[in-house]
Amino acid sequence: MDFKGQECHGGKDPKDRITVLTCANMDGRHKLPLFVIGKFKTPRCFKGVRKLPVKYQANSKAWMTAGIFTEWLQDFHKMMCRQKRKVLLTLDNCTAHPKVDNLKAVELLFLPPNTTSKFQPCDMGIINNLKCHYRETLLKRIINHVDEGNDFDNFKLTQLDAVIILKQAWEKVEPATIKNCFKKAGFQASETETEGENEIEAVDTDVQPFLSCLLVEYGIPDSLDDLENLDAPSPPEEMNPSTTDSERENQTEQAADDEDDQGEEMPPVRDESVASAMETLHRLISS
Repeated sequence: MDFKGQECHGGKDPKDRITVLTCANMDGRHKLPLFVIGKFKTPRCFKGVRKLPVKYQANSKAWMTAGIFTEWLQDFHKMMCRQKRKVLLTLDNCTAHPKVDNLKAVELLFLPPNTTSKFQPCDMGIINNLKCHYRETLLKRIINHVDEGNDFDNFKLTQLDAVIILKQAWEKVEPATIKNCFKKAGFQASETETEGENEIEAVDTDVQPFLSCLLVEYGIPDSLDDLENLDAPSPPEEMNPSTTDSERENQTEQAADDEDDQGEEMPPVRDESVASAMETLHRLISS
């Protein structure tokens, strides 16, 4: 094994390569097993291995071909039919991704030419994150190899080692990363999903949503510099349009009773107390 930019001595530059296909849904909860394409159907390192941690196919150049992709897509379609799901599959526009008909559970969406880097979620960070985790695990193996007293030049990485590390790296790609990459590519969640996420965030952030509502409802300024322009909220001119006439009379009588119960007028609020309360409020929001 040689690193990029390293000169090769006493032999030829290694030309071993593999192609990896990644596929995940929009929220990152469902990641398909990686699909790996190598140069040899049964490499020596695969001998004695009953089941690989990834799906594997062979090609003389370790490239994706129309035939290999069609076979993968048909298997994917069968899986979606078994799960009774209908999905939209976003694909790059290239000759290795042919149009396949008679797919009832899968609809293909081919991106316009030369737009992969702008609209393909996998190219917005998912693949890069996978590579980062792969390199991290690889470097740890090299360090352990050297720490055990072995020579660095004797370190070897087989194709079996590569697919094992790839599987581990794919497991480390977080759903939040995948979701953010889809969002960056312009894919938006439905209103139902968004409402559910907001409910979860409201529970996690505890007091934050309540304070934010206060800021919006009562016009509390974002900074103390705007305190001079702060006006007391005026009473509503009209009652709730859905309120009946009898309910309006009850609300009016209740408001009059509340004024009678208050007795003496409340002392005016001083600017110093308002400023102190504002500082406390902003500390809670920023904490």
